[in-house]
Amino acid sequence: MRQKLILTAKFLILIGLGFVLGTVFGFREGMFAYKTLDATPRGKISMMNLRSIEKQNFVSTKLILNNDIDQGLYFYSLLQDQWWHPLFEVGIIGGVGASTRYSEYVSDLANFRKANPALNENPALFDQVPKDMEEHTDWYRELAISHRDRLARIKSATEKYSTTQIEITEAQSCEGK
Repeated sequence: MRQKLILTAKFLILIGLGFVLGTVFGFREGMFAYKTLDATPRGKISMMNLRSIEKQNFVSTKLILNNDIDQGLYFYSLLQDQWWHPLFEVGIIGGVGASTRYSEYVSDLANFRKANPALNENPALFDQVPKDMEEHTDWYRELAISHRDRLARIKSATEKYSTTQIEITEAQSCEGK
């Protein structure tokens, strides 16, 4: 009987150890894969932005940068719902102090968005299906729902995290960050 108990305990320890190691290494490898796959398209977008700036054409650059601000607010709102959020808050994921920096970042984003409304705030953006896309009506319906949800989360995050500060200047945003 004692032999079975020891064997069962060893087996459970091995399973637990395998789970922990798999989670740690899986997360690390997943992050590396994400960064690796994301780097080239981001480089391409940066190149296009630099070309637009050289030509004094700021429309596409403003659109992309505004989208990045909205993405920051949107994904921060999603962060609150993740199972690992408490691990982030105490510094196990992201490192000690990362949570504080993120709170400051989202406050800066919310303040900026409050002072500078987004360009694509039209909730009816995907309600009309173009004539040549009528076979994709269901896709447009799903896109419209998703777009409204995204706008609602961005608006909620802007209201929740903005402070009395109206606008962040470039000098302020670079200080200590």
